[in-house]
Amino acid sequence: MTKRVVARLSFLTLGVVCLSLYMDSIPIKELKGYTPYALYLQAKNEQCPFNAQAKNFSPLPNRHFIAHAGGAIIENGKPFTYTNSKEALLQSIAEGFSFIELDLMLDSSGGIFGAHDYEHFSSITGGSLPKDSPPSKEQILSSKIHNHFTPLVAESIAEIFLANPRIYLVTDKLNDFSAITSQLPFIDRILVEVFSLRDYYKAKRLGLLPMLSTSDIALAKSLKIPMVATHTSMLKDPTKLKLAREYIAQGGCIMAFSSNEKSFIQTHLEASATMFYTDYFDINANKCKLEEEMCKTY
Repeated sequence: MTKRVVARLSFLTLGVVCLSLYMDSIPIKELKGYTPYALYLQAKNEQCPFNAQAKNFSPLPNRHFIAHAGGAIIENGKPFTYTNSKEALLQSIAEGFSFIELDLMLDSSGGIFGAHDYEHFSSITGGSLPKDSPPSKEQILSSKIHNHFTPLVAESIAEIFLANPRIYLVTDKLNDFSAITSQLPFIDRILVEVFSLRDYYKAKRLGLLPMLSTSDIALAKSLKIPMVATHTSMLKDPTKLKLAREYIAQGGCIMAFSSNEKSFIQTHLEASATMFYTDYFDINANKCKLEEEMCKTY
């Protein structure tokens, strides 16, 4: 047997052993056909482009904040949250956000529109739309949010983001990645929160920028997943906080939801959280826009 054949067999044996160890570390049903791709990405060891310590770091203005559900609109001291409206989106762009989250759902014809869920959308548009099934595009376009704000559909979302090429869209409600990639023609600027490993690799393969929703930072580290989204409560657990700091120090990104509290943000920013989802935080004045009791960490 030649040295080349022996070396090749040794390499294959090592690969089988690594694969076995890998498969023992997570449930195989989580991947459903994505194991080779997962192993490829693990070996590639990508870093998050929004981490200042990463080799491929891309500096962006106000890169530490994500405008939650478009960003809150405050009128006469009254905050309107979760509008996912055109006015909220344009306001957040004007304020200088580089990352803006929109909750996305599908209408009755499969078209994307901005809404947290059908019941909530019905409640903030007068209550006449269906609460447990998708409205039609015509119903959406003829509605007003809180009798005042304009709903967003795929065309208006695409128009605004194409006109603002420095802005990233962040989303989490919609796991129909084909709808996202076919209706929103700026997929290299879409961060999508996913809730399973299978969806992570599916979104990644389609060219999106997936964030695994998890508090298991050890799992993300072991699989070399460079971006996670997690609740701020994780940062209050000493063990998980230590892992978060190690993960970021090694080039990962943690998007934490959510906080409007200046002291909490300052304590964790860069060290244990890369970005914070926020409703009321003024990213230019570096303070909450509302009274102190409203400026919470959730």
